[in-house]
Amino acid sequence: AAAAAAAAAAAGSGQAASAMEWIPEAPKEGDCADCIGVTNGFLANCPEANTCVSSQDDQGPKADMFNAYAEPWVYEGSLESGIAKLKFQIQRLGGKVVREDGRYIRAEFRSQSLPGQVDALDDAEWYFTPNDVTVQFRSNRRPSKLTATVMGDFGANKERMEKMRMALRWEKLTVLRNRKRAFVFFESPFDSFGPACN
Repeated sequence: AAAAAAAAAAAGSGQAASAMEWIPEAPKEGDCADCIGVTNGFLANCPEANTCVSSQDDQGPKADMFNAYAEPWVYEGSLESGIAKLKFQIQRLGGKVVREDGRYIRAEFRSQSLPGQVDALDDAEWYFTPNDVTVQFRSNRRPSKLTATVMGDFGANKERMEKMRMALRWEKLTVLRNRKRAFVFFESPFDSFGPACN
């Protein structure tokens, strides 16, 4: 029964598996808070664990605590060219594209220390936002007995994304955080700048 479950999980993730191989359960897809995919132009937040990196994480101090945030990227050239370059780098770094839907790409990265044993499986997502040249991304390690430690993924997802960005030679985009928090600016007559000084 365990072997059948492993094979079924592998089939659902698009990966081949041996009878002894154990694969972490795939994340849900859809519009739930923890689902992978794009919902209203945003990728999901990272979980409260040291296993994830995201350019759209909006949890403020929590994202900082788990070192989850990284700046989005700016690609060069056409959308088609950018997607093709990204897919090449995914393959070069050992990943496999499992979904491509217009501006959205998802890939899986697996690592094994012993034959028939999956030590880690990471789900990486990229979203080329409309009407600009920004690439938003998220990459998270699936829960397993190995990610239950305080060290999480040992920074592997963040390191992989940065390695990919550097290979692509795409720049980082500095943005104001947080997308769900409101920034309110108050001005006093004593300010040395702004409309009050005019």
